[in-house]
Amino acid sequence: MTAFEPSPLRLQIQPVPEHGIHSWLLSTANFLRHHHSPDECVRILEEATQNARRDVPGFEIEAAVAKAFSDRGLTPPKGASRVARTSGPRRQPLYKIEPEQRAIDSVSTEAPRLTLDEWRSWLAERSPKRPDRMSPGAVLLHLFEPGDCVAIITNQQRREPRHLELITSPHDTTTLDYLATGQPQGVWFLPQPITGKPVMVQGTNGEEHESWRSKGCVTSFRYVLLESDKLPAEDFLRVVVSLPVPIQSIATSGGRSIHVLVRVDCPTKAEWDAAVGPLKAALARIGCDPAALTAVRLSRLPLCRREEKNAVQELLFLANHRPLQTRRLLDACAQPTPTAFPPYAAHDDP
Repeated sequence: MTAFEPSPLRLQIQPVPEHGIHSWLLSTANFLRHHHSPDECVRILEEATQNARRDVPGFEIEAAVAKAFSDRGLTPPKGASRVARTSGPRRQPLYKIEPEQRAIDSVSTEAPRLTLDEWRSWLAERSPKRPDRMSPGAVLLHLFEPGDCVAIITNQQRREPRHLELITSPHDTTTLDYLATGQPQGVWFLPQPITGKPVMVQGTNGEEHESWRSKGCVTSFRYVLLESDKLPAEDFLRVVVSLPVPIQSIATSGGRSIHVLVRVDCPTKAEWDAAVGPLKAALARIGCDPAALTAVRLSRLPLCRREEKNAVQELLFLANHRPLQTRRLLDACAQPTPTAFPPYAAHDDP
């Protein structure tokens, strides 16, 4: 993201309202487009909405800016974006970024080419926790810490979670077994721990409602979810094992995608944005879904059935509580070090 000089127009835009944020985005983008490039408009709006009443995702801002420029066929006036044009290429909106084969190949060149069944075996052999000995509750025990509260969802249209799981020590790992089967859409969970109490938020229609899993409910922004609906599962796994990131878990969605949780341990959303934001474009180019790269995003709970697909949300890999390594999972077996995953010849106790 290129730097640019602060503009007095930032002080002239109307404050973000408590209601009607979406309409405010559209009108403010229309105002800013006369004086700024699309790139600058996005950044001004991102800054202005940091403390908005509800979470304003990047794609909503980018869509508002794209509409402002396309509606009138306008381009930025001369001089309005001198700094942006001379300091680097214009940033492409995330929702327009498609996977690039060259980028994928450059990342995964050393990864094996395996079928999905072969990947199951490959990852299970390297998983510190044995996937075949886990249960839904046991998975959460290794993803969260004592005192954390976890939201479990079986219907995304319902605002209230189906179940709130409080992680204790010792922990009863059988408490979620009743959800392992019989759920038509499967089971989700929020990877970020929450307070367990609702907050009032504003929807895109301007109406307020209770939310149990918005940013105001989160106590720690601990993970980023990587998933891909565009790459075949076996190709996405080649990318995933090649990334130098602390992978906590890898699971299937019970459909065609793979869900990967990477630990980032950010206390606040602002810190999460600062850590993950600069990486989003690069992640999109290697196949990650940019719409999933948000701080509050549901993931599939492993080892629960997704009845509508007649499939299990499989657990493929599960690390210890705090994966210390930032090297590639691909290298962990061949060159184990104190900062890498341990050798996987012997698994930890479940």
